[in-house]
Amino acid sequence: MQDLYVWVRIGDNGDYEKFNSIEDAAEHIVESTQQNEIRWRNMGIEMPNYEGDNYISLYWGDDDAQPADEPNLSRLERWGFINVVKSYPI
Repeated sequence: MQDLYVWVRIGDNGDYEKFNSIEDAAEHIVESTQQNEIRWRNMGIEMPNYEGDNYISLYWGDDDAQPADEPNLSRLERWGFINVVKSYPI
């Protein structure tokens, strides 16, 4: 079985970054954006200043950032992500 990672790209101009956990990805997003309002979308989220085509990519993928068969976070994973984001001091 192939290892999967959480991939994040903040906006159109960002670079793809690989994380080993949803919690680490969530902390990175909050630290980078200083935002904690989330709207879910396919393979990512929207936050103030990161909307439409300039959204934040957030998905499960392989070592080369190729999306997994089911790239979106599950409901349970989304809860974990939201808990980190909402509790992170900004």
